[in-house]
Amino acid sequence: TKQSICFWNDGFCHGYFHHGSIGRNMPKKLAEVAHYGSPVYSTGMVNKGHQLPAPAISSNAYMTMMKRMSELEEKVSVLSTKPALMPPEKEEMLNTTLNRINVLEPDLSATKKALEDALVRQEELVAYLDKNKKKRKFVCDRRIFA
Repeated sequence: TKQSICFWNDGFCHGYFHHGSIGRNMPKKLAEVAHYGSPVYSTGMVNKGHQLPAPAISSNAYMTMMKRMSELEEKVSVLSTKPALMPPEKEEMLNTTLNRINVLEPDLSATKKALEDALVRQEELVAYLDKNKKKRKFVCDRRIFA
């Protein structure tokens, strides 16, 4: 109905504008947090019947959390700017392993080819033996009936 559509539209608009007003009061950078440390209550258009609830956490807890977050951000930025260095021993071990792999690859390829050739030869021999068995059986059967 028109009434329910207006109700939902009205609710959406109020939610959208309240979201914008909340976002405007949030600090943009971590350096601005000290400015927002104390709780701020709007004295503007507040109904007398509706009082704003007390903050869920104390300002001291909030400031402690923000200090810890700034310390973590500093640590992350320091770690992200550091190049990833590998100890020389590990780098030498890695290079030795890579060289050994490069040496073993041709041997592995040669072995694989030899195995494939042997398999093909074995299949040819099995086919030859089966063919000879059939011939021998056919010859033996003809002698019996002849």
